[in-house]
Amino acid sequence: MSKTDKPFPKWLHSLLSVALLVLVIWAGVDIYQIAGHGAFLGHFDKIWGAIFIGYLIFSTAFLIGLMAALWLPEKTITLIRPVLKIRNYGWLRWPLAVLTVTWPAYILLYTSYGFDFSPFGIRLYFFVAAVILGGLLLTTDSQKICSGLGILQSIILFGAVFLMAKSFVTVTNFPLSLTWSEGNRMWDYSVLWGRDLYIYPVDKPLEAYIDQGRQSLWGLPFLISGITIAQVRLWSALVFTVPYALFGWILFHTPEIKSRGWVLAGLWVMLFLNQGPIYTPLVLAAILVALPRRWPLLIALPLIFVAGYYAQLSRLTWMFAPGIWAAMMAINDHPLEFSRAKLKSWGIVAAHGLAGFLGGFGISGWKRLQSYFGNISTNVTAANLPDPNAAAPAMSAAPPTGGAVAVTDQALLWARLWPNPTYREGVLLGLLLAIGPLLIFLLYLVITKLWKLNNWQKLGLALPLLAFMAVGIVISVKIGGGSNLHNLDMLLVALVFVAAFGWERGGYETIIHIESVPHWLQGVILLLVAIPAFYPVIDAYPLELPPVAPVEWTLEAIQFESDQAVAAGGEVLFMDQRQLLTFGFIKNVPLVAEYEKKIVMDKAMSGDAEYFADFYRDLANQRFALIITEPQNIRYATADDDWSQENDVWVEWVTKALLCYYEPRHEIKKTAVWVLVPRAEPACVFP
Repeated sequence: MSKTDKPFPKWLHSLLSVALLVLVIWAGVDIYQIAGHGAFLGHFDKIWGAIFIGYLIFSTAFLIGLMAALWLPEKTITLIRPVLKIRNYGWLRWPLAVLTVTWPAYILLYTSYGFDFSPFGIRLYFFVAAVILGGLLLTTDSQKICSGLGILQSIILFGAVFLMAKSFVTVTNFPLSLTWSEGNRMWDYSVLWGRDLYIYPVDKPLEAYIDQGRQSLWGLPFLISGITIAQVRLWSALVFTVPYALFGWILFHTPEIKSRGWVLAGLWVMLFLNQGPIYTPLVLAAILVALPRRWPLLIALPLIFVAGYYAQLSRLTWMFAPGIWAAMMAINDHPLEFSRAKLKSWGIVAAHGLAGFLGGFGISGWKRLQSYFGNISTNVTAANLPDPNAAAPAMSAAPPTGGAVAVTDQALLWARLWPNPTYREGVLLGLLLAIGPLLIFLLYLVITKLWKLNNWQKLGLALPLLAFMAVGIVISVKIGGGSNLHNLDMLLVALVFVAAFGWERGGYETIIHIESVPHWLQGVILLLVAIPAFYPVIDAYPLELPPVAPVEWTLEAIQFESDQAVAAGGEVLFMDQRQLLTFGFIKNVPLVAEYEKKIVMDKAMSGDAEYFADFYRDLANQRFALIITEPQNIRYATADDDWSQENDVWVEWVTKALLCYYEPRHEIKKTAVWVLVPRAEPACVFP
């Protein structure tokens, strides 16, 4: 491949100029609409007026500078050469580049302006401006104002900084749950090593509705006595970021390529997998597969076996993934052919795959598989949703009725493949945006023979990707899923392996010489890093917490009502907010382990009448003196609501039952907490 730079044609200069002008105007209109109120200068609020004027000044100078760099590069570089001398100091260049790409993260995540600057145009402008300024600093060619490689490095740096900032914005001592399931997840994690945090019979088993892989990983902080909720959230932020990059650093660090590019490649892997996002235990299993790639088989195979075992402990559908990844890796490193000389390669590939399969499908995996399929109805029926016109609060122990189709025990919502209220892009378009540029880039390497593969290698890499995609799509459309790409996790991780193989066989050279490849490929490479880097920006907002007073009142109300209930010999059920017991925000209340809301939701989506028979019986007998839950309203979703099907099954199976036998003593709107007590008389008749 020629290393000669391909000059931009005039039409491309024109296209870039128009695109930049449109972006500046687009963002300016958005800021004007936000700022346009008040008496300052006859139309503005003082602060927003200053912001709008500052935007006009900066954007005008920024746009003039970009146009000059595009159309008059020689004159422009001569004019600003004294400023560019800072690039000669590598120890200073990188820290300055980090600071340069950090300001959008600070504004959008750590100031109240993050809510105001919500329009897409403003966020795209912040991204482009920060990336260009960072690229100017990271360009090492003294004859260029900004190079393609500098821009790519700046994009990855921007994305990594933003993703880390977004992950750590949730590190707070706020006692209540930050998301629908966060608080109860902490309870899940604590059970393994923090059982003594609860008032619970020592001779009675205590199990959380979570896999051992996640529980053992996120539960590690509970080995520390007195751990706080902020420290657990800090651990979670680290777990959701660092292992992703570590996986990339291990996989992309090759002795053949004497460069530090693998450091940025690892950060790109963190961004790429965040598009799922991917649960960390699967990433740890992938690390165990990648780590011994160049080690002797006697060391590599046991690690691959452990990867398979750990994967199936974390999720049953992952049990075969490490074996398949290991086989793909061996096929790439040891080309297969039908000849005596290649018999050893066949053996190596088989050994890698078999080690992973035995780990995943060993005794433990086989027992889990039998248990899983033993709990699934053999009948393929209509897993129906409730009738929105049903009278409330009528009680029914029968499954909801409606129109989705079920396989195994839960409905498949095929509409979530397409854009919908639950997932803006839909599964298929979201997947195309996430992996499309990477697939095009890898195909380019293969077609141009930069990456030479024989037919067996092509099959060995392509067929697993197709299988992972098919499985992931089906799981994604099960009710309860389809809001992102996390169920395509095995595919995304497998693509990282394939990307690393391509990186070694022409990909690295293509990227570092990006300005010498065809212009369309330059665009593909740009999208390959820009899409995952910009992805965290779209829905990034500051952490919005309720005022201190209602939070304190919520805790006081729960503690007071719980003390009264316990003193009278009653039980207190925390369907929600169980972390209040975990971290001692609510004290001296015995734990009721049943009916945690995530398992109740799962049983509702499965239409498990047997499970709910016990639940309804306990409610009818008013077993609990107090129930802590999220707000409960008998309201069926409309077609424009996100999670509409999930809302409806919850209303039909859970809310109607709760409000039949219990009523709210406290409805705390600002903290979204309800405290329920038994009704004097039921509002319905149990069938």
